[in-house]
Amino acid sequence: MSNITSSSYPTVTDSQGGDLFTIVRNGQVMKMNRAALQAYIESLAPNTFLALTDAPGTFVGMAGKVPAVNIAEDALEFVDGEANYFVSLLDGAGVFSGNALESIRVNAGETAIEYYTPATTNLADMPATLAGSAEYLVRVNTLATGLEYVSVEDTIPFGWASYIDTQYPNSGAAFTVSATTDTVLPNNAGTVIDSQKPADISEFYDGGLITGRNGDGLDIMIYFKAVPTNASQYLDIWIDIGGSVGELYRQTFSFPKGVGVERGILYVLPSAYTLDTWQSNGGTVYVYSNFDMDIYGINFNFGRSHKAR
Repeated sequence: MSNITSSSYPTVTDSQGGDLFTIVRNGQVMKMNRAALQAYIESLAPNTFLALTDAPGTFVGMAGKVPAVNIAEDALEFVDGEANYFVSLLDGAGVFSGNALESIRVNAGETAIEYYTPATTNLADMPATLAGSAEYLVRVNTLATGLEYVSVEDTIPFGWASYIDTQYPNSGAAFTVSATTDTVLPNNAGTVIDSQKPADISEFYDGGLITGRNGDGLDIMIYFKAVPTNASQYLDIWIDIGGSVGELYRQTFSFPKGVGVERGILYVLPSAYTLDTWQSNGGTVYVYSNFDMDIYGINFNFGRSHKAR
């Protein structure tokens, strides 16, 4: 046998069946053939799960069970397989039966999981109830803090309203326009028809002023009856929004039928618009005549033709 310190001694060899191996075991030198050495090595390194010293000793009676660390945390043991299922968790939501299409969430006590039915009414930024909102639409509220239900009508930006004066309804109770005087056309809005008014407009006409919204399109119709007192009489109508703009849309009407004959006056602005000055000050309707004149049956109609964007 060559000296193991010799450079010629092989470092890697294939053992043969009849080879003998010398090992030291418990302080003793032992010789073993290859088969005995293999058995000895296998006895030191188990090649089955049950051979492990900290594993269960048998599979018998353990069908369907799974290994788990025991309570002492020093070995493995077999436990029922369902212990690894969601429904078996102590803080779980329980069985699946009867909970089809349910979602899960942490309960209010923050102690376990529970099943619940997903619903918009459970969301903090949604209305708390669906009652009374049949066929309503959903939109972001004006504060941009959540969603709200609105009727289809409330989402339509267009609409109209009518304001009828009841203080000067006829020739027996007429309003007299004094000659050569700029005069506010009266309308106490004693009768209001506004069922078709856009939901975001509180009033088209309020406190004697035509209201405006910066960027809106506004259709205006003003109608009343007037009785001239002079053959050469005329009547001017306009709207004043104050500020640097002042007077707008002045129109002149004559009376071809002569003195004392009633004439319907129709002042129409089908494509007016309102900007910031009108929004700030409102619009006041004025009339002017070169002679005294009685007017009555005053009616203001307004319609939004465009919503500002």
